[in-house]
Amino acid sequence: MNGCRIIIPLIIIASLIAQQTGTGQGQLGGSGFFINNLSFDWSDLNKNLQVSGKLKTLEFGFKQVGVAYSQGKKQQTLNMEFQGPEVIISGMEILANSHSPNWIAKIKSRYQQQRQQPAVKGVSIIATAVDSFSSIYGRNAESYDELVIKNYIRLDKYPFDQKKWHFAMPTPDKIIATLPSRLPSRSDQKIIYDMNIGQYYGDYQPPAPIDSIPWKITFSIQEITQTFSTEAKFSYTAEETSFEFFQKRGKFNIAGISLEAIPLSNINDLAQFRLSNLGLETHDLAFSGTMDDSIPQLHQAQGRFILRNLDVNIPTSLSEDPEFAIILEKLGIWNGVFHIRLVDIGLKIINERMGEIKVRFQSPFINITLDGDISFYQTADNTAFLFQQTVLRINPVSLGIRSMIRNWEKDKNLTLPRKNGAIVLNLNGPVSRPKVDGLNY
Repeated sequence: MNGCRIIIPLIIIASLIAQQTGTGQGQLGGSGFFINNLSFDWSDLNKNLQVSGKLKTLEFGFKQVGVAYSQGKKQQTLNMEFQGPEVIISGMEILANSHSPNWIAKIKSRYQQQRQQPAVKGVSIIATAVDSFSSIYGRNAESYDELVIKNYIRLDKYPFDQKKWHFAMPTPDKIIATLPSRLPSRSDQKIIYDMNIGQYYGDYQPPAPIDSIPWKITFSIQEITQTFSTEAKFSYTAEETSFEFFQKRGKFNIAGISLEAIPLSNINDLAQFRLSNLGLETHDLAFSGTMDDSIPQLHQAQGRFILRNLDVNIPTSLSEDPEFAIILEKLGIWNGVFHIRLVDIGLKIINERMGEIKVRFQSPFINITLDGDISFYQTADNTAFLFQQTVLRINPVSLGIRSMIRNWEKDKNLTLPRKNGAIVLNLNGPVSRPKVDGLNY
């Protein structure tokens, strides 16, 4: 660390002004601290853990702070104007080497157990039915169908009503549960149960303990910046305390986020999260209220949330799992990387009752836009938002998403309105359940 600087904090001035019985004011040119070139290294040999990190710059402070106080016969007011907190964090990196449970294997094992649970449950019911059938008829059932016909198996009960797994008894002592493959390149999954020895085999995956393995974890952020310019007014009377808040501008931005976890036992099983940019901006944000109100009243505002280039690298052992592969294929993911190009949400509050909204979502599998007006009603306890003449456009890019939408329409007995291949919905009414022109649901 090259240096650290602390300037007189605002709280001292505010406390002195608060003691005035007439009027008073105070100014502060700036207050804050900074840290340069921080690094650390820590080890816990008992837990086989090593952590190191570095930070190029950390700056925190306020600029142009002003406070004014006045006291009348019935009312006291405190006006504050300040720029901040101003924050800059750059060049942050944390590296950890640890010995911990294999969470990738844990996720895969849990998913496998959930997937085969209906098959195991069905096999158990069939095995019990076979025993009951033999004790009553003095012979083995000839087939699974005979058990169904004689009501030893109820097809309207779980798990047979799920219709994902198919059951069969090729011989009196063998039960087979088959999960048909939905990918041409993959074979069906078969779980086989031998009633003579009471064991599963085939594609059955028994619950397995999760071992601890060595990990290398890296987390880094290129830069974080924050700036605010704000005015606030507090008024005190014998009856109530009220406030007015006005933010001229506010901006929070994170650039270059990366989180990487590598199991050293299989370096190809890389899990990685990368985000190019995440930002939040506000302009002309004004609201007021009293300390007794649950929700302050919003007068005007402009805000924007933006996310650019989000990439999630899915570990190979998960992306190659048959069921995961189906999901990824539907999303149009072929290389094991989930990608979102853009999430952009803009909101403009014009007055206490009207506003505008604009949303953009772009990805390789689906693009969505939302444009229109909103109205809202504000009370002390609740705020209700409504769409007005708002248009939602959904453009499914991947074939899998298109199929999912078509299947949803078939299940709901609905046909969504389309234009040039894109779904176009005209929305009006409450945001939680808007009315859609041309649809009754």
